[in-house]
Amino acid sequence: MNHAIAAVAALCAAALLAGSAGAKAEAKGPSGWATVASFPSGTFAESLAIDARGSIYVTVTDWANATGYLERIARDGTARPLASLPTGDCCLTGVVLDARGRIYVADATFGAEGAPSPGVFRFDRPDHWTQVLTLPAESFPNGLAFHGRWLYVSDSTRGAIWRTDPTTITDATTGTPWLEDAGLLAPEGFGANGLAFWKDDLFVAVADAGSILRVPIRTHGTPGTPTQVIQDAALVTADGIAFDVMGSLYVTVNGGDPTQGAPEPAPALWRLGSKGALEQIDTPELSYPTMPVFGTTPATAKTLYVENGGYFDGKDSIIAGNIGVHGIPLPQ
Repeated sequence: MNHAIAAVAALCAAALLAGSAGAKAEAKGPSGWATVASFPSGTFAESLAIDARGSIYVTVTDWANATGYLERIARDGTARPLASLPTGDCCLTGVVLDARGRIYVADATFGAEGAPSPGVFRFDRPDHWTQVLTLPAESFPNGLAFHGRWLYVSDSTRGAIWRTDPTTITDATTGTPWLEDAGLLAPEGFGANGLAFWKDDLFVAVADAGSILRVPIRTHGTPGTPTQVIQDAALVTADGIAFDVMGSLYVTVNGGDPTQGAPEPAPALWRLGSKGALEQIDTPELSYPTMPVFGTTPATAKTLYVENGGYFDGKDSIIAGNIGVHGIPLPQ
């Protein structure tokens, strides 16, 4: 990032942090969305990450066999499963790459019989994993984000954020989360979800509250006081989040469970602008969008990839469109 862009980004970030819900704009955004990948019926593709070469890594759950697998989609569109994990009573959730390109996935097993404890696994080679973080049986590890050498993990059912150095093997089943606040992070029982960093601040999507929280990271790595950037009914079931270089935040809202008849918002992609305005981005029809990620190559740096999960209708896909502004790929 050059100095001019950095200065503008800093001003926009300050405005974002000071902003409130603001006025909602009409839907707008890129045209010409394309489908990058599709997934078989009976599976649920939940999260994606993109390496420096432009290859996409996706966490996919096979419901019938209570397993999940990591799939790699090369730049030419060739897809190949790399390794599988038992998922017990749920699913593979987040996936992220560290600065060296190593891949980590979250597995929310609920400690089911025959499955590992919930936690985070590092992909070492085809069909070989190392569990780097073990969490209590009731935990639901979900969003993942790196900041320096530290991996941050949202726990959606506990209302917590865990922090770990994934170069070590950590058993946190009797440990204390880095941050725990059920009132802010899981007020209705399922909360902290997507994670993203803007400089030294961690941003958290809280699904059941329809809110975005900002958590400053203090000098010695402890969390500062969380503050609410926005809360809006349109963001209820907020899932994944990603920043562009101007400080705007992109939020996928999955829409919840349509079979429950609850007044959830429709599945959508939203952008929280630098002045606090919330605007919906035009997309093809979405079924259960879970994760937005910017491209990492010069040709795709302005392209936003959205995992459009088929949690209920079995029509999983990844779509991509040019947003018109560079993203901040993860990890930073």
